[in-house]
Amino acid sequence: MGKLDDVVGSDRQAGRQEIRQPQQQPPTAFRTKTPALTEAKLAELNLCLLGAAGCGNLGLAKQMIEDGANPRSRDENGVTVLMKAAMNGHFDVVKWLVEDCHVPLDEKDNEGMTALMHAAQKSQRDVTQYLVNKGSNPNELDNFLRNALIHACLGSNNRDPDYDIEVVGILLPGTHDINHVDAHGATALDWAEFSRKEDVADLLRRWGALEKDARIHQDESQ
Repeated sequence: MGKLDDVVGSDRQAGRQEIRQPQQQPPTAFRTKTPALTEAKLAELNLCLLGAAGCGNLGLAKQMIEDGANPRSRDENGVTVLMKAAMNGHFDVVKWLVEDCHVPLDEKDNEGMTALMHAAQKSQRDVTQYLVNKGSNPNELDNFLRNALIHACLGSNNRDPDYDIEVVGILLPGTHDINHVDAHGATALDWAEFSRKEDVADLLRRWGALEKDARIHQDESQ
């Protein structure tokens, strides 16, 4: 497990395969009758929209869309408006983007992360539950072969500690393989133990998560 210390600091530098996607045009319902925007003005509006979503300012976000911003805008790291809202736990913004702006749930940023992964990593319980209910796929993998469950187990939590275990509990029913191994050979249980989330680790074991030695023995016996 010691090598996971190096993994935490190196993931963003090593083996990164960027997913760069072109900006999408906003849905017809959000195309305004204002004069054609210059490229610079549109970029400014999109940047303001990303900022509004990240800080939970729904009113400003709506105004930016009305002025011509694209609800599927991305920042330089490929992070979408939905991801900004999801990772910061702004439920009302997330709900508006999904239900009114009809943004896709499982678009990926340059590291292959979805909005659900971002929410799970930050222990955003209500947003995680909402995205799962709306059909976001917990089995999507990022560039390091991590699913939302792994992100929930390795993520930092600055909120109520109970949110960690609740987020994991939300993700478990839809996770196909609780012993899925990421690109560094670690499972959700490995990351929970590494992050000293003992309650989470106990829950994973009750759902069938195996310790590393048990996984090796299982593989050898097959």
